[in-house]
Amino acid sequence: MQKDNNKPLRAEKHLIAGAIAGIGTLTVTNPIWVVKTRLCLQYTDPQPGVMQAPQYKGMLDALLKLWRQEGLRGLYKGYVPGIFGVSHGALQFMAYEELKKGYSWYFEIPIQQKLGSIQYLVMASMSKIFAATVTYPYQVVRSRLQNQYTMAQYNSALDVISKTFRYEGVRGFY
Repeated sequence: MQKDNNKPLRAEKHLIAGAIAGIGTLTVTNPIWVVKTRLCLQYTDPQPGVMQAPQYKGMLDALLKLWRQEGLRGLYKGYVPGIFGVSHGALQFMAYEELKKGYSWYFEIPIQQKLGSIQYLVMASMSKIFAATVTYPYQVVRSRLQNQYTMAQYNSALDVISKTFRYEGVRGFY
C-alpha cells in the first residue's frame, strides 16, 4: 500500500511532534531560564523596598555560582512545570496546523498550496492566543520555583499551585 503524501497529518500527530521538539528544547535551555530569572530578580530583597548588592555579575557568573552552590538540581529548577509548558508550543503548533487544514478544506484548496501573508498572520496569532491562554499558569509556577527568594516558601510545583490558589485565587495565575 502506497502512502499518500498529500494527506495532512491528524491533530494528535502535530501535538506529539510539537511535544517532542519542546521537551528537547526545554532540556537544553532550562539552565538558561533559571539564570535569567535569577538575574532579573537579584536586585530585590525579600523585604519590600530594600535593595541589595547584585549577587551575580552576569550570565556566566550566575551559571557557575548556581552550578557550584546548587548543582544539577539547581540548574533544572522548574523543569517539571516546564514539561507542562512544552504543551504551549505543542498546542500552538497543533492549532496552527489545524487552522491551515480547516482553511484549505473550507475554501477547497490543496493543503500544500501557499497562503497569503494575512492568512498566515491570522492563523499564527489565533494559535498563539489559544496556547497562551491554556498554558500561562505554568509560567507562574515555574518562575516561583526558580526565584531564589521564594524557593524556600515552596516545596514543589504542587505546593506552589496550592498556595497560589489559596492566597490569590485564579487571578494569581493570570
